[in-house]
Amino acid sequence: PEFDIFSMTGLNGDERRAVDYVAWPARLGVVEAVGSEGFARVSGAVGAALSEQRAGRVLALGGNRRSVQHFGAAANVEAFDLYQFGRSLQQKELVLSAQDVIVVPDASGLHQDDLELVMNLVEPSGAKLVLHRDPSLEATGSIVRHLGERIATADLDGLDGVAPEWRGLLQGNEALEACVAAQWKSDRLSGHSIEALQREAFVK
Repeated sequence: PEFDIFSMTGLNGDERRAVDYVAWPARLGVVEAVGSEGFARVSGAVGAALSEQRAGRVLALGGNRRSVQHFGAAANVEAFDLYQFGRSLQQKELVLSAQDVIVVPDASGLHQDDLELVMNLVEPSGAKLVLHRDPSLEATGSIVRHLGERIATADLDGLDGVAPEWRGLLQGNEALEACVAAQWKSDRLSGHSIEALQREAFVK
């Protein structure tokens, strides 16, 4: 579906680009982010756009009922755990179409068998499956990590998570930018803590 992602409010640049990526008609996608907050905003924006155009819907799917319901509330999309999803499809209470987008928050934490089940449930409908890859959750042999290394992905942990007044400092020094990016991935630094680090480094 075509819609103006820049008319959406509350999304930073990385998130706006991820909206475009999630809405792209490829059948499989991976969005990389530490934590699921940004992924929820992206999922909600795509869901709102699809609903407005009556061109499908976004459904959230997860292994833990409480966690996926919390995500669904944050994104304002319908949410299912794996059991609910499979049962609803089997009983035809839920029918998927090729225009639907199924998002899986915290997919890095799912067991291999659960991921296989997710793919088997979604594939017959032609719906798009978007997996959330959180590097802080995944094991060395994670399927989601291998997928993320082999297909085009959207990354929500870029410079757009840093306040504009400090972003220029990062962009002006490639080594510093790489260092901060590595720390962001490994230590789960927040935008606020990155700003504090930069303030200390450049005020001295």
